[in-house]
Amino acid sequence: MSILRLGKDASLQLSPSVAELWTGQFCRVYCGEAIVCFLLLFYAYFIRILFVFYFFNSYFIWFFYSYLCVFYCILFVFYVFYLYFICYSICIFYLYLFVFYSYFYSYFIRILFVFYSYFICILFVFYSYFIRIFQFWLTHYLTNAQPPQKISPEGLMMSPQIDPRLMLTTL
Repeated sequence: MSILRLGKDASLQLSPSVAELWTGQFCRVYCGEAIVCFLLLFYAYFIRILFVFYFFNSYFIWFFYSYLCVFYCILFVFYVFYLYFICYSICIFYLYLFVFYSYFYSYFIRILFVFYSYFICILFVFYSYFIRIFQFWLTHYLTNAQPPQKISPEGLMMSPQIDPRLMLTTL
């Protein structure tokens, strides 16, 4: 279906397919992106909580491990068909190393790991939004951004798809 249609005054108008494109597909894609990015940020905040309570309650680590499994399953469901799911897996792997092996390092190295985990999560937030918005805009621009063309009555008369008798109703 063409996104342009001819109105009564021979002007070009946008069809509802453009509105569906910007509301339906846009919301479906970016709601999923927003949910996963929010989970990544919450995951980084959860690591900071774990860093505080790790030495006070040894059973807290089992709760974190169960949360890690659930989070990884949710992430797999959302991004199993995306190529940059590997990047999210690497991010989780680094955060996993920080949690389970941070007591081997000094306090300064632990702080660096915390900031690094935040940086990775925020980096993927920007990647998810800006790269996907750029892809969406580029696809929309290349497929739908033809400049409007003025259609003269003579051009309509010579077009084989349009019945010349319809010209009487549009003039």
